Amino acid sequence: MNYSPQRFTPVLAGFVLLLAVFGLWTGCEDPGPIELGNTSISNRVLVTAMNHEPPMDNPRSSIWDSVVTGAITVSGDSLDTTYAGPVYLKAIKTADRLFIRAEWTDGSRSIRPNGIIYTMSITGDSLNPDTSYAWIQDSSLQIIVTADGNVLYQHDQDRLAIMWDAGDNGTERANCVTMCHASGQASVLGHRMYTTGGGHVDVWHWQAATSDPILLAADEYWDAEGRKVDDNVIPMFVSNFDAVQGKPYFQHRDTTILERPFLHADSTAPFSDSVAWKRGYEMPGYVLYDNTSGSIADVNALATFNVGYSTSRWIILLSRALGTGNNDDVDFSSVASGDSIQATIAVMHNTDRIHAKSAPFYFVFP
Repeated sequence: MNYSPQRFTPVLAGFVLLLAVFGLWTGCEDPGPIELGNTSISNRVLVTAMNHEPPMDNPRSSIWDSVVTGAITVSGDSLDTTYAGPVYLKAIKTADRLFIRAEWTDGSRSIRPNGIIYTMSITGDSLNPDTSYAWIQDSSLQIIVTADGNVLYQHDQDRLAIMWDAGDNGTERANCVTMCHASGQASVLGHRMYTTGGGHVDVWHWQAATSDPILLAADEYWDAEGRKVDDNVIPMFVSNFDAVQGKPYFQHRDTTILERPFLHADSTAPFSDSVAWKRGYEMPGYVLYDNTSGSIADVNALATFNVGYSTSRWIILLSRALGTGNNDDVDFSSVASGDSIQATIAVMHNTDRIHAKSAPFYFVFP
């Protein structure tokens, strides 16, 4: 795609990282001050060049120890009262891939969106109630409709979204404040996820229940018409609830261990009414496809939760080829040494709308 990255500094590219580390550059592209005396900087991410790839199966690999941490401040709504920012980002660039490590605190691991629960159903009137059991989707779902008509869901999954400036969205570029929080957006399209600058943003959307179990983050993009997913031959997931029949489409093939949070397509069996389902059993709301293909599957991911820290947290690895050949994706292979790409992030706890957001910041390339 024709992406024109922002020049981070007007001096020679060989001095860019040195200037950034000591906080000497004060041009208009400077996203914030450097925190001296430690290994983190505020509101920018210095991408480190390496000849070998970090392992995608180990978020705590020592290879990340030498990479400078970008401490990205986030603020705004969150359903998790124990949540505390910032989000810590690290980035590595190899000859053909970009790797990102993200870490943030989260009070609990939310991985059951749109669960289908076998529970008691009461029909009729108070004098002649008819009590039976039925499958009900999202019986614990709480829905809030705000004054401007925006619908907020409070029973979902944990999420992280990185929104990249694709170079064609005018002065808005990648800015969660205007793309997600501007007054009146919900009344226009019924949601708050679209651009207003005339172009689009490239979005990496990690989801704890519907992308992480298949080792992906959804490759998406937003434009003036709203949120869209990249082309896919095989989708990442489909709904598991048959609203007409009022029951799941599929169950786990292994009926000896039915209580599992994820339902993979290659290990399912058609749903059976003959199983002695117990009240309160929750069937996964989605069927996941491990063989997802197409541009939607460009971003690989691996996540761990609460890995031996005093506070519970997510640590996520994300990886994508520098260039994909898709017009809606940012072409990182065209970013010259010393150039930067603007981005913004959003963190969601147990929801698909309410989130803590960052101001725009910069990934500075080596």
